[in-house]
Amino acid sequence: MHDISLFSGADLPTESEIDYAPYAAELALNGLPTVDSDFLYRLSSAWIAAYHRQCGRPINPTEMWSNDFAFLVDLEGADHGDGRGPQPPGVYMRTFAAYGFSKPSAIPRQKDDARLRGWMGKTDQVAGAERDKGHFIAHSVGGKVAGGETNIFLQRRDLNRGWSEAGKVFRKMEADAQQHPGSLFFHRAIYLEESTTPSFLEVGLCLPDQSLRVATFDNRS
Repeated sequence: MHDISLFSGADLPTESEIDYAPYAAELALNGLPTVDSDFLYRLSSAWIAAYHRQCGRPINPTEMWSNDFAFLVDLEGADHGDGRGPQPPGVYMRTFAAYGFSKPSAIPRQKDDARLRGWMGKTDQVAGAERDKGHFIAHSVGGKVAGGETNIFLQRRDLNRGWSEAGKVFRKMEADAQQHPGSLFFHRAIYLEESTTPSFLEVGLCLPDQSLRVATFDNRS
């Protein structure tokens, strides 16, 4: 069995690339990690380093937890407690990675959908007919619309709904994570500009006793 399976729906910028082969080999040898493992610390550190390289500016990475999933959020664009305000101007607070282990959702779908509808207003009006309000961690995998909306971003509709060939791969990964609770699932956002809408997405999945799968997707219009 191969340690890693790759799907490339987009070519990431060099500074955003991560070599997952060593992580895949470790998973193949040791199995899935625990939530407090050194493995996840090293993996999240690699995401932070890549995000810093792609930004080319100071960042303020913070790990936030919601419903047992971790979200790596850059707070550099948030209001600072020392009175500096947003630093620097034009930089936004945004999620650049999320990870955890799939599980049945304990949040009623209707409650989650109601909060999602309230975020930014009607999607077609604020973002256009080509966009959806997507989840970094899907409701079906155990995610929820968290406080601060750290789990929500504007996603290409054909990708989110599985209409395109890349979208079918995206939805298949989410479906496999749902069907195999306890699977390692991660979702990384790659930004080419100062925006809260990712240019590219990278999704990783490792089912129990299987190899790591990593896929990249183009989220540009």
